[in-house]
Amino acid sequence: MDAQLAKIEKETGFKVRVLCQQYPETPGLAIKDYWGLDDKSIVLIADKGTKGTSNMLNFNVADGVKLQLPNTFWTRLQSTFGNTFFIKENGEDISIRRAIDSIDFCLREEFGCADVPLQFKDPSKAMYGDPTDPFKGSNPFGAISDGISSGAAKIFGP
Repeated sequence: MDAQLAKIEKETGFKVRVLCQQYPETPGLAIKDYWGLDDKSIVLIADKGTKGTSNMLNFNVADGVKLQLPNTFWTRLQSTFGNTFFIKENGEDISIRRAIDSIDFCLREEFGCADVPLQFKDPSKAMYGDPTDPFKGSNPFGAISDGISSGAAKIFGP
């Protein structure tokens, strides 16, 4: 992950840092000077909290980042990968990795992102389609053509 964060900073100019803590044991504002945070900095805070039941991911985002990645993106990123259901099913490490991968991808997009890209939410569905969705499965036009065929059969006969 260190290599990925260094590459993001070198290629995009945005600093992304990951802070793992468990409240109330926090470093506070000391990280600002230690990491040299500025107007193009993002801090992902992974915090299990006192009972481990709160949303694990939080983000401190500088104003210089918000044009590329607005507040809606951060809220959706937090609720996608930081919720207890995702963490129980996938683990804390995957939660952090997917959040960093999403940030990396969106910082490189010409117009940024307002939502978490589908390929990070559920990579298999983004690549192969959702088999339960008749409009996105392996035969996206099957449901439409079946509906048209059955309607025509009712009108004109089989």
